[in-house]
Amino acid sequence: NYMRVALKDQLVQNTMTGCTVMLNRSLQQHLEQAPEYCVMHDWWMMLIASAFGKIVPLENEQTILYRQHARNVVGAKNAGSVSYLYDRIAHSDNTRSIVSQTYQQAESFYRMFSAQLSAEQKALVTGYMEIPKHNKIRRIYDLFALKTWKHGIVRRLGQLFYI
Repeated sequence: NYMRVALKDQLVQNTMTGCTVMLNRSLQQHLEQAPEYCVMHDWWMMLIASAFGKIVPLENEQTILYRQHARNVVGAKNAGSVSYLYDRIAHSDNTRSIVSQTYQQAESFYRMFSAQLSAEQKALVTGYMEIPKHNKIRRIYDLFALKTWKHGIVRRLGQLFYI
């Protein structure tokens, strides 16, 4: 996941844990104004960094000991597990809401940074945020055209189902 740092990847899924981030002054300056909407602060940072900077993953460096407990609200999920799949199917309204939040975040990102985005980036972000306005066939077509896929087969199948 850590090598998936392109803007097209960050529009659909956060790939970074905020407590492991080091940032430079340029990224910090982009963070001085709060967004209208963001799903999570670390995801918002990744959107900005993927659009305007360079993300350097430390592939083989462990920077923290990441611990979780059964009642974590947010945390790493085993997307290949039966319990994860069951939870996504059993709580389909929540899954649809999560997908919807990615479009809201893309719109907020576009409103804040459209003047600084390249033409290619503008087309990507506007194409992504327009997906919910189309019928199911067109939404699936847009995913293929924009290459805005979640990571992992289970998440991608869920994305196709709940888009």
